[in-house]
Amino acid sequence: MDRYKQLLLKQRDIMIALTTRLNERDDTIIQLQEELEAYDRIHRETEEVLDVKDKRIHELEHTLRENHISIPKDKREDLVLLLSKSNINL
Repeated sequence: MDRYKQLLLKQRDIMIALTTRLNERDDTIIQLQEELEAYDRIHRETEEVLDVKDKRIHELEHTLRENHISIPKDKREDLVLLLSKSNINL
């Protein structure tokens, strides 16, 4: 009977340790999910700002062309065009 109690106590201790590890793992998963959501939100907001700025650039370039004002060429422009055609992101 004493041996049986010892086995039950050992089993209980193992179950407690496993439960603790599972809770720690769950907390880590939740923390990582929250971090991922924050990064996704930042990425989405950055993309929105970039889209607004890109639209503004196109509007300004259009206005310059309408008024026959030359647009200074950026040395990186050729590289950006080349990379965009080959689907490579900077």
